[in-house]
Order: sequence, then C-alpha cells, then structure tokens
Amino acid sequence: MNRGPVPSVIPSSPETRRTLHASYMGYAAQAIANNFAPLLFITFESTLGIDLNELATLISVLFGTQLIMDLIASRYAERIGYRICILFATAMCAVGLGGLGLVPVFFAANAMPALTVATVVYAVGGGLIEVLVSPIVQGTPTPHPDRAMSALHTSYSFAQVAVVVVTTAFFALFGHTAWPLLAGLWALVPLASAVMFLRAPLPVHVAEDMPQDGGTAVVLFHRRKAFYVFVIVIMGGGACEMALGQWASSFAETSLGLGKSLGDLVGPASFALMMGVSRLFYTRYGHRIDLRRFLLVSTALCCVSFLLIGLLSTPIAVLLAFSIGGWSVGIISPGVFALAADDMPHGGMQMFGLFSAFNDMGNAMGPAVVGFAAQALGDSLHHGFLVATAFPAMIFVAFLAQSVVRRRPRTAGSPTRKAWYRQIYPD
Repeated sequence: MNRGPVPSVIPSSPETRRTLHASYMGYAAQAIANNFAPLLFITFESTLGIDLNELATLISVLFGTQLIMDLIASRYAERIGYRICILFATAMCAVGLGGLGLVPVFFAANAMPALTVATVVYAVGGGLIEVLVSPIVQGTPTPHPDRAMSALHTSYSFAQVAVVVVTTAFFALFGHTAWPLLAGLWALVPLASAVMFLRAPLPVHVAEDMPQDGGTAVVLFHRRKAFYVFVIVIMGGGACEMALGQWASSFAETSLGLGKSLGDLVGPASFALMMGVSRLFYTRYGHRIDLRRFLLVSTALCCVSFLLIGLLSTPIAVLLAFSIGGWSVGIISPGVFALAADDMPHGGMQMFGLFSAFNDMGNAMGPAVVGFAAQALGDSLHHGFLVATAFPAMIFVAFLAQSVVRRRPRTAGSPTRKAWYRQIYPD
C-alpha cells in the first residue's frame, strides 16, 4: 500500500518505534482525559457543590467538544501538518488536566464555569489525539499495520485500567481532598507524549495517491458501500463500549453491595482490563487470525454479553458478562480502522476524522439509551441493557451482510455491479 511520503525508516528502526511509542502514549493521555474526571464526580458534589445536572453537562461538553474537533481535524489537519497538530493536541490535554487541579484552589466560588473551561481544553486535546494518532500509526511503516493499530487501542484500555487503579490507590493513601495533586501528575502523561513527538518521524499524509478521475478523496470513499458498513460498526462499537464502561460501576455497587472504591475496581477496571487483553491478544497473534471473522465472532459475543446482563440477576454472572463484553468490544474499533485503511486507502485524515466523529456519537448514544430505557422500564438497568442489545445486533448484521456480499460470485451481477464490487473489494 502506498501511504505517501514517509520518513525513510525501516520497520525495526528506533525512529519507527519512537513514533509508535509516542502515539501509544498519546492515546493513553486521551484515556486519562476521558476517565479521570468521572472518578471525581462524587467529590465534586461534596466539595464544590456541583449537582447531578451539572455533572451530566460536563459529560456532554466532553463528548460534544471531541466531536467538533473530530470534524475540524478531518478537514484541516493534513493541511497544517501532523507534527504541529499533535503537539498542540498533547499540550492542550496537559493544560486541561493541570487546570482541572487548579479549580478548587483558585475558582472554588465559581467551580462549574472553571470545570467547564478545563473540560473543554482537555477535550480539545483528547479529540485531536483521537483523530491524529490512528493515521499516524497507519502511515508508519510496520510489518503488520493492523497489529500496530490494535496495540494503539490496547494502550487506551490499559491506561483506562491504570486511571482507575492508580486513582483509587492514591485516594486510599492521601485522601480524596488531594485530587488536585493527582490531576497535575496525570498531566505529565500528555507532556511526555509531546516530548516524544518532537523528534519522532511522522508521515506527511496517509492517503494513497488519488486515481486520475477528476474526483476528490471525500467523494470517492463516500461512494464506497463499505464506508457505510464501517460507519454503522464504529458507531455501534462506541455505543457498546461506553454503555458497558459507564454502567459497570453502578452494577457492581447495586448488585454486589460494594463500596465505591471496590466497585470501581471490580466493575469498570475489570471491563477495561478484558478489553485491553482482547486487543493485546490480537496484537500478538493477529497474523494468524482472519480479522473479519474475528470481528464477526466478537460482535456475536457482544450480543450474548448484553443479553446476559439483561436477563441474569446473579451478581457474579453479571460481572462475568461485563468482562465478556469488554473482551468482545476490544477489537471493534481498531479492527474497523485497520480494515478501512485497507479497503479505502485513499481516505486519509478525512476518513479517520469522520470515523472518530461517528465513534463519539456512539459514545454519547450508548449510555444514554441504557439510562433512558432503564428509567422508562421500571428503573431497571437490566431492562436498559436488553433494549441496548440493539447496538451489538446492528453491528453483527452489518458485518454478516458484508461477509455475504464479499463471498458472492462476481459473475452474478451486471457489468456496473461487478465494477463496483471490484472497486470496493479489489483482489
């Protein structure tokens, strides 16, 4: 695959590894930005007077800002240049996390506006990182780009686990009132990523050279039927991941009667750990596995996990179902990015940006559907997850339909149809 001009480094060179490690560190920074503040919500309520509606507003601000940055970056990032954009993104992430820790020190009287500003700043950084690091990794010459992409998403999952575990341990040692110091310490992670990106070789652009047909990259990859399948999968995958991740703690507390700290460890930490293990498994053994079949089996397993959560009442069984869900959703996002880069190599930053935007839409949609359905059906999260089974089912049907189309004999269609097939799925 021609990925455009990239630094002349061999796959095993220190320069290539520096680029990949900087990208992994950047994705870990995004995991911190997305998952640290929610662990402080109870503390915000008790010490800063932030109510539930304001906390919900902060979540909306986070995902809304990331969605806007996805769309902006998909249009302008390649024109500006990867290095400038990724350095700006990591710097904003660090400033936002550090600024979060300054709120109780300097802005306790106006905490909500200050928290909102800090959230916007690190959401700008996190949103840009999400869009930038995938094409950077895809454009870096490696023997197995799909495994490198899986390793990238693995770094997010294990960073999510680290956020929960380290934050819980920090609070046990120093108390919840010391959280501003911890915010400053977490800000060092995006700073480290920025330092690594200063000297890491980066691709100029990722998209292949365009066919000489007078079209543009956006029009061409929008014409591909595979693009819409990937949109369905990436949105549904985001909805499944966030629905499971956001509600795991509540299930652990309400079903097992655990305290907040232990509930976070048993619920979201175990979910994120299994998600990371799934991605690590594919990173190590992906060269032996058919990615499309692995995705199809994973989405079927995700349907099973949602049904088990909705139908079972035994606490241990429910937590096991959350772990199964973590394993099953782990490969969806990196798998889609890898397949899309192969099927539509001309998409580049615009395609990755749109996928990130649709992923953020799913991130916001999944937890909301579970919550609204649970409230409407007798305040039962079990019922909420039964309704939300529509998300993994949608992904499974989309992948299954695509698999059937790929296996259909090419001689069965009209010349126009056969030409489309060859354009979407070249030999």
